[in-house]
Amino acid sequence: MKITDIFKNSGPWGDESEQDQVQQPSRKSSSEKPEFNLNSFFNKDPNDMRSIGMILGVFLIGGWLLSGFYQVNPDEQGIVLRFGKWVETTEAGWHYHLPSPVDKVLKPKITVTNQINIGFGSKEESMILTGDRNIVDLSFVVQWRIKDPIAFLFHIRDTQTTIKQAAESVMRDTVGQMPIDTTFSEGRVEIETIVKKKLQELLDEYGAGVYITEVNLKNVDPPEQVVDAFYEALRADSDRERYINQAEAYANDVLPKARGEAAKIIAAAKGYKEAVIAEAEGSASQFLAVLKEYKKHPEIMKKRLYNETMEHVLEKAEKIVMSSKNQGVLPHMQLPALKKGGKNE
Repeated sequence: MKITDIFKNSGPWGDESEQDQVQQPSRKSSSEKPEFNLNSFFNKDPNDMRSIGMILGVFLIGGWLLSGFYQVNPDEQGIVLRFGKWVETTEAGWHYHLPSPVDKVLKPKITVTNQINIGFGSKEESMILTGDRNIVDLSFVVQWRIKDPIAFLFHIRDTQTTIKQAAESVMRDTVGQMPIDTTFSEGRVEIETIVKKKLQELLDEYGAGVYITEVNLKNVDPPEQVVDAFYEALRADSDRERYINQAEAYANDVLPKARGEAAKIIAAAKGYKEAVIAEAEGSASQFLAVLKEYKKHPEIMKKRLYNETMEHVLEKAEKIVMSSKNQGVLPHMQLPALKKGGKNE
């Protein structure tokens, strides 16, 4: 031992180290907690540290692998992407894919009907020029569903905006080929049908992967500045159509009757004509027959004609002619007074 060590450790009251050992318990409180020594943690056995690391690694890898399970709802389809490229389409149920960042799953809702309202907010998109250069304030609704999920996800960046702009363009083109009266009345259904068909064709060209289910016109009005005058013109057109219909109904009622009366008069005239001709032909034939007999026996025919004439003249007379020679009614005359039971004079 060096002399310096002796003087260093000793003092007037003995060894300093011994004094510290004796006095140290008196400076500590029983309520104080032991201090954590970081060096003691890292100075543990390397085998223990390796075991702890392996356990943590197993838990991390297990959690990462378990994150690959996913569920597809009945209204969805699962689109599995591997490093951004499509590899699989899955239906409803539980499935598994390689965990992120290798695989990623998109689940678009294929049975949900989406709706786009056009012309309800801005006047710029609701004002449309018609085929006869009038302006209508028109708003409509487009309903659509996903038809091809892969095309829907990858072919168009903003499908909602694309459908809205395409629908507005098709509606302007369709209404621009029709007169304004058509858009307010029977042309509404025709416009909806045409716009739905053209919009579907246009979106198919874009490869949007959507199906247009309905196109419904909601409000079709004239501009606010001319709405009163416009509806007054519509009422005038309605009155004109009503008067035309009334006139046509009256004509349809009168004309058949007039045609029937005319046909009746014509038929009566034809019948009268045929009767007169037949009577004239009969009288002529009778006259010729009498003339022929008259030429054979003139005296006999004279008496006969005289008697027939008198019979015709006295047919309506109420008096009875008596012969002074025979004291009775002439037997060859058929007098009506005898038939009625009249008295002889």
